[in-house]
Amino acid sequence: MKYLARVISIYFDTSSQIMTLQVQAFSPEDAQRISAAILDICDELVNTISERARQDTMRSAEGEVARVELQLAAHREKIAAFRQSQQEVDPTAAAGQQIQLLGNLEGKMAATRAQLGALAGVLDDESPSVKSLKRQIAAMGQELESQRAKMGSGTQNGGATQGTGPTLTSQIGVYEDLVVDLDFLQRAYFTALASREAARIEADRMQRYLAAFVQPSLPEKSLYPKRTSNILIFIAFATMLWSIGVMLVYVVREHSS
Repeated sequence: MKYLARVISIYFDTSSQIMTLQVQAFSPEDAQRISAAILDICDELVNTISERARQDTMRSAEGEVARVELQLAAHREKIAAFRQSQQEVDPTAAAGQQIQLLGNLEGKMAATRAQLGALAGVLDDESPSVKSLKRQIAAMGQELESQRAKMGSGTQNGGATQGTGPTLTSQIGVYEDLVVDLDFLQRAYFTALASREAARIEADRMQRYLAAFVQPSLPEKSLYPKRTSNILIFIAFATMLWSIGVMLVYVVREHSS
């Protein structure tokens, strides 16, 4: 490791944000192979770190989507169970049809009463026409009370209490709560999907990678060792040491004589 630290050098230019790798070896081929190996290792390391960061970013978004999906599926099962138990796909639509039916019955009943009133001054109560109209009014009144009982319990016609028990009114209340919760979960699901897509785009945008502007190349000539310079420097140092030694010898002789 100490030896590699001496023969492998990395220079980082802060202005251009470029790193320069320099490798010294005993042959040009070895220098090229070592440089290529270092580049491959660095590329794998950068890719691993980048992919791990991307997975960490996506993990939270994916978890939120999965959580909302589970809640949405469970709530849809509740709505399906409600429809199965009440035998109603949409109580609100059924209530609209019931109101329309009540309106038609009340209209027919009012028309029949008007017809009975018109005959009252002409025919007596024992007349077949009068009896028939009275029977029709009574039947429509019973049907009207029955249909009103399906809508809900309450007081109608001077305080007469209508039917009680499971009614369209109670069904609508429960169903509307389920629909509101379903709408909220659907909105939350769409929001989670949008957040996941935004996280994916951000993770892709922040992804790091190693780009080699110059691939490791085969050195054209040897720069090291600098034999001539090293020999000259060695001779210069040796000469200096020899001169110092000679001076010390003369100084000692002069003082001793």
